[in-house]
Amino acid sequence: MSATVRIVDLFEKPIDRRIEEVIKVDQTDEDTVYQELTEYVVTQSIRDQYLKVLEPYQETPQKPHEGIGVWISGFFGSGKSSFAKNLGYILEGRRIKGHFATDLFLQQANDPRLAVVLKTINEKIPTKAVIFDVATDRGVKTGSERITEIMYKAFLRELDYSDDLDLAELEIALEAAGELVEFEERFQAKYGKPWREARRLTIFAFNQASTILHEMHPETYPAPDSWARSRPKVDITPNLFAERVLELTSRRAPGRTLVFVVDEVGQYVGRNTDKMLDLQGVVQALGRVGKGRIWVMVTSQERLDEVVSNLDGTRVEYARLMDRFPIQVDLGPNDISEVTSRRVLTKKASLEGLLRDLYRQHEGALGMHTRLHGTSRRSELSQEQFVQLYPFLPYQIDLIIQIISGLRTQGGAGSHVGGSNRTLIKLAQQVIINPRVNLGEQPLGALVTLDMVYDLVEGNVAYEKRLEIADVVKNFGEHSWEARVVKAICLLQMVRDLPRTEDNLAAVLYPRVGHPPVLPEVEAALERLQAAQKVRKGEQGWELLSVEGKRWETERQGIPFGDREAAVIRKAQAAEIFRNLRPYRHLNLRTFFPTLYVDGEKLGGREGDLDLKLYLADEGPAYEERLTQRRDESRLNPNCLVWVAPVGEATLTLMKELHRSSEMVRRYGRESNLSKEQEKLLAEEKARLENLQREVRVRLQSDLLEGATYFRGVERSARMLGSSVDEVVHALLSNAVPEVFDKFALAAYPVKGGEAEALLTSTNLSGLPAVVSESGGMGLVVRRGGRYEINLDAPAAREVMDFIQQRHALGETVTGRALEDHFTRKRYGWDLDIIMLITAALFRGAAIEMTVQGQRIRTPSDPGAREPFTKVPHFRSASFAPRGDGLTLKDLTRAHRAYRELFGEEVELEEGALAAGIRKQLQEERERLLPLIRELSALRLPGADEVESLAQSLIGIANSPSDDAIRTFAQEAQAIRSGLEQARQMREALNVSARQTIENARSVLQNAWPALKVRAGTDPEVAAAGERLRQNLAALTWYQRLPTIAQDTQYLVDVYLKLYRDAWNRRNAAYERAVEEVKSLPGFAALEPSVQQRLLQPLLSRIGEPRDGSAITEPRYSPTLDQLDADFFAVEKLTQQVKVRLEELTQEEPVVTVPVSRFFPTSIANPEELDEALAALKEYCLKLIQDGNRIIFIIK
Repeated sequence: MSATVRIVDLFEKPIDRRIEEVIKVDQTDEDTVYQELTEYVVTQSIRDQYLKVLEPYQETPQKPHEGIGVWISGFFGSGKSSFAKNLGYILEGRRIKGHFATDLFLQQANDPRLAVVLKTINEKIPTKAVIFDVATDRGVKTGSERITEIMYKAFLRELDYSDDLDLAELEIALEAAGELVEFEERFQAKYGKPWREARRLTIFAFNQASTILHEMHPETYPAPDSWARSRPKVDITPNLFAERVLELTSRRAPGRTLVFVVDEVGQYVGRNTDKMLDLQGVVQALGRVGKGRIWVMVTSQERLDEVVSNLDGTRVEYARLMDRFPIQVDLGPNDISEVTSRRVLTKKASLEGLLRDLYRQHEGALGMHTRLHGTSRRSELSQEQFVQLYPFLPYQIDLIIQIISGLRTQGGAGSHVGGSNRTLIKLAQQVIINPRVNLGEQPLGALVTLDMVYDLVEGNVAYEKRLEIADVVKNFGEHSWEARVVKAICLLQMVRDLPRTEDNLAAVLYPRVGHPPVLPEVEAALERLQAAQKVRKGEQGWELLSVEGKRWETERQGIPFGDREAAVIRKAQAAEIFRNLRPYRHLNLRTFFPTLYVDGEKLGGREGDLDLKLYLADEGPAYEERLTQRRDESRLNPNCLVWVAPVGEATLTLMKELHRSSEMVRRYGRESNLSKEQEKLLAEEKARLENLQREVRVRLQSDLLEGATYFRGVERSARMLGSSVDEVVHALLSNAVPEVFDKFALAAYPVKGGEAEALLTSTNLSGLPAVVSESGGMGLVVRRGGRYEINLDAPAAREVMDFIQQRHALGETVTGRALEDHFTRKRYGWDLDIIMLITAALFRGAAIEMTVQGQRIRTPSDPGAREPFTKVPHFRSASFAPRGDGLTLKDLTRAHRAYRELFGEEVELEEGALAAGIRKQLQEERERLLPLIRELSALRLPGADEVESLAQSLIGIANSPSDDAIRTFAQEAQAIRSGLEQARQMREALNVSARQTIENARSVLQNAWPALKVRAGTDPEVAAAGERLRQNLAALTWYQRLPTIAQDTQYLVDVYLKLYRDAWNRRNAAYERAVEEVKSLPGFAALEPSVQQRLLQPLLSRIGEPRDGSAITEPRYSPTLDQLDADFFAVEKLTQQVKVRLEELTQEEPVVTVPVSRFFPTSIANPEELDEALAALKEYCLKLIQDGNRIIFIIK
């Protein structure tokens, strides 16, 4: 039977009955209002929201208060307008087609509590409702009108006064004097039509009313136009409005409570603080004056707290605004499924069983083929939901809501906000009965798909997108998968949290219960659409290509890609892969890192402990050749790890796309005059670039696992070592570290950092940490003859002592830095704290002595003996030598040779003479260093601390006893020579030219580089130059880098000057045109020259000198680039101000500016809307002219 049942046969109510697309609060047609009330769906939460408003309203007469504001919020289509409109009707108790609105509402609500409250209100609180939509009300002439005036006009209209404020004032005054009836009778007699009809044409009504007033009171109005010319202007403040409401209600609706129901207030006030504060003032005044006899109920798409949080103002103002609306109703999306189901989709009880059977038969497959991925949206199905919402799927309801909301806010849509956008209820009906979709004629099982929704809302889609989709339909066919897919993509671009993946597109296009999966058809269609340049894959998935997007893609596809580009990408992505690898920790004591080389080039980053050389080659013969070459390399370099991997075709394709994205970002990232579409494409390209970088890294990691590794000629497959790059590197290091660092175990003990100091300060060497003991330690301390002593024969101590002796014998100075460099690297890999501890043991055991800042220290009790073992910088700068007991001939000879080589002078080979010469020379050198230290510090250049340390060492040696001075000088001669040479180079480098170079570089970094980073920072050359300049100025060897500093400075200056000249010329040209435009205006030439100059000053002041921007040869930082851009964008506004001022100077009548955009706040969709806007503009302007003003139009 199910095969013969059509979908249209399922529904309890006639599915083709009329349903309004949008509920309008000011719709008063009885048939329409009757249908709205009798079909209104009241869910439990909606009942609760009505009670939330009605119960306080009922209690007000007994407990008068000022909290009379009600804020009703909800997304477009949530029913907030229906909610508000119904409130107005049931509070007033209007009669609709012979029925009380309250009775019709209560039939739908079916709630005893609501019935009691409403009956009480209708009996005891007679109410008058003023219901209107602020977005469409005919009293709203411009988008800048205050809500006070708009509400006042609607109130006047409801009480049958004129909604023109000046005419209404006349009526109110005549009515108060008892003369209004006479006025109306005289008007009818003179002009042959009722005043209440004639007052609508205000351009005539003022003069006609003035004539009647002249007839009634010739002594007050001596001429027929006396009142028209002298009528007082009315300024309706919130307080005056509140008083008028109370006064006029007592005249024309006595004994009634007044309720304002104002739709779309949130949209009208928007983010405008002044409008919102005006609304606050109105509600506050009505509450204060009315004490519960005047209520204000408004609707908004946003909750009040969301609107308030987006306003500029103080927290006090926010709190006051929230206080004005103590009752807040928020209609969320939770009820929309139930409302849609009950209003449109309720099934005949006799046919529900067919749907249940259908669901049970295909439950698993249906859930799998329609499930959404990569989103928090719930797409699970249940039998009850399926039956209630069929032919929709449950998740489609919320999806379509977001699509409709997105259509309302897109650029280029076919109708303006609040216009003909379809609500979900109307759309649910149309998808079944509209001939274009005609789903109702399909047999049971057919489902709503997103391309059907597109066919119904096509008129609301941006024109450019409609053209593109129409072209797809023309080329591929109306019912082709290409057409269906492109329609679904178009609508899903309105939904932010649902990726437009192949799986999700297949889910929203699944056509029928029991149908096979449509993913293959979707994937094939996407390939053809992409080849036809109709779609592209962006950050959120597939998207439509615009005209500019097609041009972008054509340029992108034309970017060449070769071996050089592939090599650059391989290196960069390999560096990213290896940068975040899990470190290898050997014996849980020391972390080892590899130094990475890619295709023979060392990559930047921290220096590792052993080399890992990665070689990549195209799969095939090139890869096989690389394997043979690198196996031999691993034999020749036994301390090196080698990894050879093939790069697959899929990886190369991704690299090509990555290169193209990078090049497009580089080309357009530096442009400052991009269109909005280009800015959007650039942002999407940046996102695509990030995605491609991730994809390339994923593919490259997969390729690496297909490669082979070598260590000392032994080959191991990468996949055998691990299932990820991290695991492979970990396995390689775990194999190689014990071989390369074969003496690591000699000092493989954990330390905390204070052991060296403890060893030096211990009285009898007892109670020391276990690391120094024989049992469980390095054996640096042993027990002999009942006492503890230093063991100089401990293996680790012997290694360090041998190194010091060997280097000392070669005449080299052994510093702590030298010890660190030797024992933290190959074969040892010891921790620095361990090295310091071993050195402290040798010092405590009298095997070595130290020199610290020129002072020789021989025992732990000497001043300054502990610092090198407690502070790493002091340890690195200290030098160590075997312990000596006296000055030997060898010491004198070494010092004598060092003196001659260092100072180029001869001195007698005798202790006294040599010591005196050393002291003299070192003191002189120190004096020469002092000015250099001051200059380096003043110029903020690196090196001041190092030169200061050198000066301290020199004076320390000079102040030592003769034997210490000679011995220390001999030991430190190499370090002194190096330090003095570096100081000399710095001193010689600091000439006038170098100072200017450094000053220029600093100026560029401080002033130009921030602007360049924003405008040209994506250019690799600019970014590299800026970063290199920053690093070179901070380098200790800055004096060797001055040519590079000068080149990078000049390069950045040139780039900056080009940007600056372009901005300068653009601003100059715009303001020169503006000046000429003003000079050409009538009346300008008649002004005095001094007046002309003052008038043009706002424009002339922004025309820089010289006019030709190419004459700017030095970088200028005032005005800044940002200021130049701001001036350029402000030219129209400033020109308009000058024009207004010119009119004021040359014309007798006052000048009023009229911003045309106020009358055209949204797009125009049809001739009627255009006529309406033009009529409002004309009426506004005629009134200004009638008041004796001249008009200047401002086009924004």
